[in-house]
Amino acid sequence: MQFLCQQTQLNIKKAADSILSGKVVGFPTETVYGLGANAFNEQAVRSIFKAKGRPNDNPLIVHVSSLNMFNSYFNQKLPRTYELLINEFWPGPLTILIKSPSQIPAETTANLNTVGVRIPYHPIARALIECSGVPLAAPSANSSGKPSTTTALHVYEDIFQRKEAREVMDYIIDGGRSDIGLESTVIDGITVDGKVRVLRPGGVTVEDLKRVVGDDNVVYEKMEIKTADFKPTTPGMKYKHYSPKARVLLLMNDSNTNKSDKIKKLKELIESLDTNDKIGMMTLEDSLMTNELMNINKSSNNLIPYFIGPSNNPSIVASNIFAGLHSLDKHQVEYILVEGVEERNEGLAIMNRLYKAAGNLENVILI
Repeated sequence: MQFLCQQTQLNIKKAADSILSGKVVGFPTETVYGLGANAFNEQAVRSIFKAKGRPNDNPLIVHVSSLNMFNSYFNQKLPRTYELLINEFWPGPLTILIKSPSQIPAETTANLNTVGVRIPYHPIARALIECSGVPLAAPSANSSGKPSTTTALHVYEDIFQRKEAREVMDYIIDGGRSDIGLESTVIDGITVDGKVRVLRPGGVTVEDLKRVVGDDNVVYEKMEIKTADFKPTTPGMKYKHYSPKARVLLLMNDSNTNKSDKIKKLKELIESLDTNDKIGMMTLEDSLMTNELMNINKSSNNLIPYFIGPSNNPSIVASNIFAGLHSLDKHQVEYILVEGVEERNEGLAIMNRLYKAAGNLENVILI
């Protein structure tokens, strides 16, 4: 893959050489920024866990640049559902769970016999992988448990401030803001019954999957709280994720509450927080909740708004979730009030992340 900008080409070559030397590189994808290393180099993969402070029983997703690279490293018979979905969504934000080859280190798969693989569509991501000549194990480029990063600046301000990361990481490639803003959808289609199970909703919606392989062939069940001995098959299934320094309060619309009661509940909530610090708010730009919180702010002047997009465009909302959490954390707010959305289309992935950012049911509030 060639770029018209010679400097971009040279920078990708430098980053690829760093990867081949066993280092870790921050790089852009269409979903979020990744922290990439040679997926088949045991020590390099350990460096990813060191840089992030990530538990080593949390498996990594492997990224390849093309179907040729996929077949070279992961050649195996795939179910028909995978063939259909690959044809429709690769390159793109879809990760498929497959049988792991014997050569791949246990560190990459967290000692599982499966591994998640995808082809990103971001040109810099694919060029970096192609130039390196090896698949890249790449979780999101953030400190473990913190919000995923969607810009190079986020990566620098978060993970690169960790001494452990700077010891194994020489480069962050700036490829602009990630388009989608949420991680890839992860599916398992190699179970005995042949169903496609959505392990993590993301950039490809459940509705998209059903459109390609049929409603009856797609299964999605909300993840419950996991016990200590649970073994996750893909990232985001076990540990606390996406949480900023501030406490996240997820505000859910109660259809049984009338407008005046909603306003009363919002005022009572703000008063109950009893803080001298600023309070962040991430809300839909055209919602009743936004309107009333801004009215409240006229008298209190302690709210910092970050509008995540219009209610009729969940793609825009999805792209702003992590950016909003990073932005409000920089304001050093004590709380972030986040407005929930309908759990359909991209809304399913949005709410998956927001529930985890809130951390527990005590932080989910009906308004």
